[in-house]
Amino acid sequence: MTTMWKPVLEGVYEVSSLGDVRRVSTGRLLRQQWKDGYRSVTLSTGGFVRRYYAHRLVAEGFLGPSLLGHIVNHKDGVRSNNTWTNLEYTTPQQNSQRAGANGQLRQGEKHPHAKVTADDVRAMREAVKLGASQKSQCEKYGLTPCTVNYIVRGITWKSVK
Repeated sequence: MTTMWKPVLEGVYEVSSLGDVRRVSTGRLLRQQWKDGYRSVTLSTGGFVRRYYAHRLVAEGFLGPSLLGHIVNHKDGVRSNNTWTNLEYTTPQQNSQRAGANGQLRQGEKHPHAKVTADDVRAMREAVKLGASQKSQCEKYGLTPCTVNYIVRGITWKSVK
C-alpha cells in the first residue's frame, strides 16, 4: 500500500494515510506520544502550541471536516490503528453502542480509574442497608462522600445488582 499525504492545519503539517504526522517545511516525521490511550502529537500553529490526537488529524485530512457533534471512531476498536481506512465519523451514541456490542465499553471494573470492584459495590450497599454510615464506607474504600452516595443510591454502578 502506497503512503499518501494530506495537508492539515492550514497546510503547515501533513498527515499520512498510515497515521504519521510531519511538518511540511522540513519533511521531518514528528514524534507521537500517548494521551488517554490514543496517539497524539504536539503542533505549533499561529504562535500557539497545542496537542492534537493523531486520529483526528488523519480523519480531517482524509475524510474532511466532521459534522457538528460527531467524533472519530476506530472501526476495528484499536486506538493505535490510525490508518485512514480504519476511521469514520460517528455520533457519540453510535460510538458507545458499537463499543458495547464489541465488548470494548470500559465501565465498572474495566474502567481505568475504577477504585472499587463490583463485589465492593454490593458489600457497600448491603452495609448501608444494614445501618452502616456512608462516612464509614468512605473511609473503608477511600472514596469521597459524593461517590459513596452515588453508588449507594444506584446512580453509578447501575449494572451491579
